[in-house]
Amino acid sequence: QAAECEPRPCDGSHFEWAELGETAGALVELIAKVGPGAWDTKAEALSGRGLKGPDGEELTAELVQKIWEEVAPRVKQRLEAKPEMECGHSCNTCPTKDECGLHGALDDW
Repeated sequence: QAAECEPRPCDGSHFEWAELGETAGALVELIAKVGPGAWDTKAEALSGRGLKGPDGEELTAELVQKIWEEVAPRVKQRLEAKPEMECGHSCNTCPTKDECGLHGALDDW
């Protein structure tokens, strides 16, 4: 039986996204919290954390969207593998799945 899940929506941090790189991993977690789009706001939020683009450049809305488009297929593959999280749920069985912005964000991938 699955353990009790945390009483908060999934924020994507149940997975280790390090293989995507620091900025892309932080972007995935941000999209899990608030969904895709509003790339300018995401660029500001990530820049505020001291993060940069893959070549050390400043983050722009266009670059953040491009980063998402590059990593989205890998994120979708990870979620479709249905890995079990510490609470015993997979993404597909998680009671907060509907609150996670990743699932809707990956519908087109």
